[in-house]
Amino acid sequence: MDSKTVRADLRRAGVADDFYRIEGVHEPQAPATELYTLRRHADRWEVVFTERGQESVLARYTTEAQAAQRLYQELTNP
Repeated sequence: MDSKTVRADLRRAGVADDFYRIEGVHEPQAPATELYTLRRHADRWEVVFTERGQESVLARYTTEAQAAQRLYQELTNP
């Protein structure tokens, strides 16, 4: 799983596009007040949760696949 395939997987799972951002792949048109982000930062991949403008890094990974899997889990397993 990578940044592009995780978006397709999230759409198949019925996750609304406004609840997540995938840097370079998907920008929500009307972001929710709570938003998950998958992004590359320096030499790592991060999964970030933003609530009312406050960012919290949930996890950092060395591979895109690990980070994409975490994003998928966060959005499909409440």
